[in-house]
Amino acid sequence: RGSKRALLAWAGAALLAGVLLASAGYQLSDAFKARVDRTLAARDGQLDVALAGRLPIWHTAALMFAAHPVNGVGVRGFRHAYPEFAAADDPWVDSARGTGAAHAHQIVLELLTETGLLGLSLWLAAAGLLWRCSRRTIDDPAAHAPWVALLVLVFPLNTHLAFYSVPMGITLCWLLTLACLQSGLRAVGDAVESTLVR
Repeated sequence: RGSKRALLAWAGAALLAGVLLASAGYQLSDAFKARVDRTLAARDGQLDVALAGRLPIWHTAALMFAAHPVNGVGVRGFRHAYPEFAAADDPWVDSARGTGAAHAHQIVLELLTETGLLGLSLWLAAAGLLWRCSRRTIDDPAAHAPWVALLVLVFPLNTHLAFYSVPMGITLCWLLTLACLQSGLRAVGDAVESTLVR
């Protein structure tokens, strides 16, 4: 009973603090105010404004995937294939360079358009293996941080940096290294403990 009340009190305090911080940010930061106003534009039927102009990119990505469902247009090929599939009035097409939007701005669409169903299947298989690996550390709170960070990095409903870009690749590899080290250390610790118990 007492722990539920304490949890509710902390949750209420965190909610109040969040509302106060958001209100202060809206009043004091022009950039934050512009972002909130742009997001709220969805209520007025201006969904593309709320999504920072991403609807044409996502529509073009869907057409690109439909044309190349097996293996996509190639890693980092999105920008070069974009003009071929874009509408005539697409704001992201750069006619002078013959390119379009740099990437799909959504991880599942990016994997589908650049690597097709084959790439997405392999990515999901790797995610499944990592999930199994993460289960080794479930009772070790110190090991949770890299796994949570990996989950946030690849959460499928986010809009992302280019998945195959250098910053994303470095961050992903760094987090994978930390997560796998934690799992490996846990496995070694379990093996040593079972040897000592015998």
